[in-house]
Amino acid sequence: MKRLRRIRWNSGNELLGFAIALPMILVVFCAIIMAAQLGLARQTTEYALYSAARAAVVQENLNDARNAAQTMAGATLDSGTIGVSGYNIELETVAGSFDVSSGLVRWEKGALVKVVLTVDVDTIAPFQSSVLSSELIMMVERPATP
Repeated sequence: MKRLRRIRWNSGNELLGFAIALPMILVVFCAIIMAAQLGLARQTTEYALYSAARAAVVQENLNDARNAAQTMAGATLDSGTIGVSGYNIELETVAGSFDVSSGLVRWEKGALVKVVLTVDVDTIAPFQSSVLSSELIMMVERPATP
C-alpha cells in the first residue's frame, strides 16, 4: 500500500494504467468478434444444410442425392463465407420401407433422410478453431420408380 501511495498518478502514469488494461480490453474485443463469427457461420451452416437437403430429396436415387447434396453445400459454403475452412456432408436414409435383399431403406417417396453437415470454422482467436455441426431430417419427395 505504501508503494501505491508513493506513485504520483497525476504525472503521466495514466499510460501505465492504460498499458495494464489494454490486454483485457483486447481479450473482450476478440471474444465479441469471435461470437459474431460463430453466429454468422452457424447461420450459413443452417442455410447450406437446408439447401443441400432440399436438393437431395428430389433426386431419383441415393447416389444422385449424395452428389446433389455435396454440390449444393459446396456452392453455398464456398461463396465467400468468412472463416469456413472445410466441411463434410453425410446423407443416410433412416426410416421407410426396407429392401429385404440388402437390408437397407428403399429410396422412395415417404422415406426419411438424415443429412448431417459439419463445418470447420477458423475464428479470430489464434488458439481456438471451432467445429459446427447441424442435422436435418427430410422426407424423400420423388415417387417410387418401378
